[in-house]
Amino acid sequence: MEEERKYLKNITPIFIYIVILSGFFSCNKVSDTTKKSNADYTYFKYGNISVEAQLDKDLRYHGKFRTYYKNKKIRSKSTMNHGSKTGLDFFYGEDGSLKQKKCWKYDHQFGDQYFYHENGSIASYIYTEFLGCNSYKRDYSQNGKLLNTQCKIPVIFDIYQDTILTLGDTMKIDIFVPSPPNCRRSLLIQVIDSGNVDHSKITDKFETQICSQYYPFKYIFNKCGKYKVDAELILIDKISNKIEKNNYSINIVVKPHD
Repeated sequence: MEEERKYLKNITPIFIYIVILSGFFSCNKVSDTTKKSNADYTYFKYGNISVEAQLDKDLRYHGKFRTYYKNKKIRSKSTMNHGSKTGLDFFYGEDGSLKQKKCWKYDHQFGDQYFYHENGSIASYIYTEFLGCNSYKRDYSQNGKLLNTQCKIPVIFDIYQDTILTLGDTMKIDIFVPSPPNCRRSLLIQVIDSGNVDHSKITDKFETQICSQYYPFKYIFNKCGKYKVDAELILIDKISNKIEKNNYSINIVVKPHD
């Protein structure tokens, strides 16, 4: 993890979401009796569940991690990064149907989480903030109709540096937004120069159709002063045409060179 990054600020209300973590990941290191090279797999059982995992040179889970039911059908698929769960995690029923699909970052659930009905359609969508603190939730019927939503859609800034910059510095922000099913999304980003009398001059403004989990935003400050970076997310449900909006802002101070 990058120690210098300021992690993930949010303005959504708190939605309590209990995450049940698998016992397989309570220990990120395997016994010395299973030493293998990083190209090999280790196999063991956890009750009635069989486990197949790759290891790194320090015997931590690294690479593919698979679990299987007693009937040898796959139970879960995930990826480990030197002992930490990362990327997409898939969980299946004994009949082979997909039950859950979740995103992980640094061994914590973060981002999009999908839960499925018996017919394969999405039952619930949850967007989890880093460490699972706040969440946004949408529930669906088996025919895809939106039943309800809980909390506001989150707009999360992952900032790479301090908010006090020097003239000529580049502000780098990853803006994380949810990607629920059957929705159109747009992101409006404004850099407002609050040093002007009218406090409304926009020095950069654009819209983008988001196609990934986050939008990387960069801006070079060529003038000293006080600024506000504001990101507004607009979410439109394709079936109900329901519109949701939320925004997040940070204040920036740009100082001259010493």
